[in-house]
Amino acid sequence: MVPPGRADDDHFASDHFESTRRIFTQTLTRREVTVAPLKDPYSRGPGSMLDTFDHDPRAESVFSSLFSPTFSEARFDPVRIAAASHLNLPAFLEHPVAPALESRRSVRSFRQKRSRSQPLHVEDASSRVSSLLVASDDSIELYSTSSSKDTSDSGVTVSDDNNCVLMARAVGAHVALLADDLPFSTGDLVNILDSTTHAGLWFGICAGRTGWFPANLVKIVDPSAPSEWPLDVGFSEESRCLRRRVLHELLATERDYVALLHNVAFGYVEQSRRNDDLFSASLVASIFSNIEKLLVLHSTRLLSELEEAVDRRHPENSAVADVFLRNSEHFEIYADYCNNRMISCAILAKLLEDPRYVQFFEACRLLRSLPKLNLESFLLSPVQRLCRYPIQLRELLKATPMRHPDRRGLEQALLAMKGIANRVDRRMTRLEAVQRVISWQQAVVGFRGPNLIENNCRLLHSGEVVGKCFARSALQWAKTVHLFLFDQSMVICKKIVKKNESVFKERFSMNAARLGDIPEGKESANAFRIETQTRLYVFCCKDAESKGAWLEKLHSRPPVNPPSVHEIHLAHLSLKYR
Repeated sequence: MVPPGRADDDHFASDHFESTRRIFTQTLTRREVTVAPLKDPYSRGPGSMLDTFDHDPRAESVFSSLFSPTFSEARFDPVRIAAASHLNLPAFLEHPVAPALESRRSVRSFRQKRSRSQPLHVEDASSRVSSLLVASDDSIELYSTSSSKDTSDSGVTVSDDNNCVLMARAVGAHVALLADDLPFSTGDLVNILDSTTHAGLWFGICAGRTGWFPANLVKIVDPSAPSEWPLDVGFSEESRCLRRRVLHELLATERDYVALLHNVAFGYVEQSRRNDDLFSASLVASIFSNIEKLLVLHSTRLLSELEEAVDRRHPENSAVADVFLRNSEHFEIYADYCNNRMISCAILAKLLEDPRYVQFFEACRLLRSLPKLNLESFLLSPVQRLCRYPIQLRELLKATPMRHPDRRGLEQALLAMKGIANRVDRRMTRLEAVQRVISWQQAVVGFRGPNLIENNCRLLHSGEVVGKCFARSALQWAKTVHLFLFDQSMVICKKIVKKNESVFKERFSMNAARLGDIPEGKESANAFRIETQTRLYVFCCKDAESKGAWLEKLHSRPPVNPPSVHEIHLAHLSLKYR
């Protein structure tokens, strides 16, 4: 949309330009001037330009109007006109050409006009680099004089010292109206080759092209910042698009996850605390565990740091590995949450038998406009999210070139997140195994002796065999029994098929037992033996495959690692609400 008055200004500028060219062509007679060679052949200013013409009041008035701040077109830029003082003025007006370097003190002060595409409130670029610019009253020096070359298309002497070349990010688009203009788009990186000649006009290179551009269209950046790394790191177009997509998915899913945690914390946990007639403090803790700590971790640390690390203009150029490496130790709080899952599920199953709790949880869901899912599904999200991080990091690593600065960090972050997920998974698996041991012992009829979970944490193998027991070479019993092998104990039971029950017979520790294979014979087909301090057991399996499975499990028993008091407490607590 054209601003009010803009069309009139453009029409007036065009008419004024034609009038100016006609006046100078008809009324000014150029004098032959011999110019002595200068160190900088382009150091003459507007005053020098006027000196090359016979003075005419009308001409001087029109020439001065070229420097009026009322014109915003690029061809009326006073710096460009003053910098072209080595040219014939009428010819310059007829055919605008590339400007050359101009001493700042020879250029009349003017108000820099803002480009249409430039954002408002852009900081003055000259103030940001004032400490880096080197200039004297008589000459303009570039960054380095030890190693320089001539830019053939502009006549500008530029430094080859890479340590002195500034890098800037375009905050607005620049359209090339003149042959020596440098076009670029918003977000492009520009290497500044000269920022000292004119405070408002800089010379640089972008996308292999050199030229001039307004200084207020760029912002000096730190080349060491991850978001300013060069894009040429061996990206194929497919990898570039894939990395951009994976990073977008990572940010989007993290925002959704934080929103869900927020809804659960304030829509369910807070409401439950307020209804103390339905929920005690211990009941709230048992249902929701430390989900509020998860919200703090992801909202105040992980999400905010990810948003800062991802470059919105060039997402594929971002480095996010450090975000996960810095916060990896904080993810250990997921172990407590995941270990509490069994308790939470058991309590919710019990509470939902009461219509009051069904109505309460449904009201909480509706107040937060959540999807039509039960509370248990929402509470499962942290477990699913933890397992998803390694998958997303693996996909991001696949789309990251070997030369990308984030490559090595991503490899470490992937290992760290996989380690956390594996540790949490092992703890959950172990807790579930302890729970099964307790449940199994409670189901056995006539169980005797210490609780199995005092030194056992899981059931390794079970099956039906024909067994014989000898004590001092005397046969004690011979019958079909059901064996249950735990990590530190063997329990022998009699199976009652009709009632689907197991009746306890005897047990022994595997720590001091000696295991042996029995050669094949008529009375000992597919058999093995276990000898304790007081008894000898011979077990015959139904086939060789069954025997092999038993021997493998017996030989590969894990070392002693009994459940902790906390694990036993959690297992009992989860069984309590069943």
